[in-house]
Amino acid sequence: DLDANLTSPAIMIDRDQEHWMRPARALPFPEHPRVETFRSVDGFEVAVQHIFGETGFGLGVNATFVDGDVEFDSENLEQQAPLTGLSDSANFQAFYEKDGLSVKVTYAWRDAYLIGVGQAQGSSDAPPQYAREFGQLDMSVNYDVTENVTVFFEGLNLNNETEQGYGRYEEQFLFARQYGPRYTLGARYTF
Repeated sequence: DLDANLTSPAIMIDRDQEHWMRPARALPFPEHPRVETFRSVDGFEVAVQHIFGETGFGLGVNATFVDGDVEFDSENLEQQAPLTGLSDSANFQAFYEKDGLSVKVTYAWRDAYLIGVGQAQGSSDAPPQYAREFGQLDMSVNYDVTENVTVFFEGLNLNNETEQGYGRYEEQFLFARQYGPRYTLGARYTF
């Protein structure tokens, strides 16, 4: 019965944020103006999960789409006050859960986004810093040995993805962080 195993919640997000401006002055530090603009962030999230009858197998997907009038204009050299960290994202998951065994494989993706302005130079009018698009493959396996004991294995970043950042232009490389795959093996006891 497809209808009994299919869920698809949809959430509409509409958030307006208001910022007020008042110079902050404390000697001997320079003046740092605050933003006096009204900004709007709109978003939409959708999630679908399906379990294939009594097999224990299932699939899930969710996606978040964010938009608004808060984008940073890299060509504009005037001081700007963007909202940081806004980007679309999605997760895809295949899983098996039956008879005390749980296996999950997940791919998480996030689009490029503005990390901040200033590149740690302490000035809000310094160049911007962006994070590149990023996707990571993870896996977990749990097995209930008894009602109180579970053994587990977890592998993160199995595709060895590298986090990268760039400046005003994509060609301006700023950083790369490569942590490599990470593995955890363990047991849990609950009482």
